[in-house]
Amino acid sequence: MKPSLGYAVLSMMLVGVSAGACHHSSAAPKTPTNHSPLIASVTLFPTTIGPSDSAIVVLEATDSDGDTLVYDWIGDGRVRLKDAPRGGYIFSSPRNYQTFYYATTQAPLDTAFIRCYVRDQRGGQDGRLILLFLHS
Repeated sequence: MKPSLGYAVLSMMLVGVSAGACHHSSAAPKTPTNHSPLIASVTLFPTTIGPSDSAIVVLEATDSDGDTLVYDWIGDGRVRLKDAPRGGYIFSSPRNYQTFYYATTQAPLDTAFIRCYVRDQRGGQDGRLILLFLHS
């Protein structure tokens, strides 16, 4: 019994379909790129404080990916943060502003350093060092 032409065509079609199904692309799927947030502006008011004064720092930041941003605030010991449990730092705050107070320390009272960072919680960050002048 000879195979029919229809059987041969059907066999070739099945081989072609199964060969196409087994084809794998050598390109790996692309991982989404994360862009770091950027601090657009820093406002410090006032720029000089004394023993009974306070200053506010405001960061304006953007993230081109639309990620939720958190803020880290670190004082150098000559100033303390209003809402910090130990006075010196706050991490992962949702607020883009913080109030700093004059701290009574034995350190020189000329310039205090405040470090502030904005993070997108996906590895991206931007930061600034702010100088706050102190007087007695």
